[in-house]
Amino acid sequence: MSLIDRFNLGYKIWQLRKEQGLTQAELAEKVDMSDRTISRIEVGAVEPELNSLVAISKILDVSIEYLLRECTSPNKDAILYEIRHQLYDMDIDIDELEYILDTIKIYKTHKNKLKMKEDR
Repeated sequence: MSLIDRFNLGYKIWQLRKEQGLTQAELAEKVDMSDRTISRIEVGAVEPELNSLVAISKILDVSIEYLLRECTSPNKDAILYEIRHQLYDMDIDIDELEYILDTIKIYKTHKNKLKMKEDR
């Protein structure tokens, strides 16, 4: 098991690529990879090899240290990014999405009630 948080790393690469106005295909061409591989890296489906990280960091003009910083544990943005991609990739209907939303609301209500009890 790797210590790298692939989702956070992918999110950083996605953000930097977007900031520089590059498409996945353009970045892929510059680092000699397929655009599908870049896509899979960005969504955290695969962990890039070290030589790929070196190439990506050079094109995006950041250090490998920057790319890997804070990638040893997930952050909120990376988790939200992964949830969005998981939901987007699923064959899910509106009733299932509403069920997921209701579940989140119930969790939030329960969490708030527990917090109020602790504050007393």
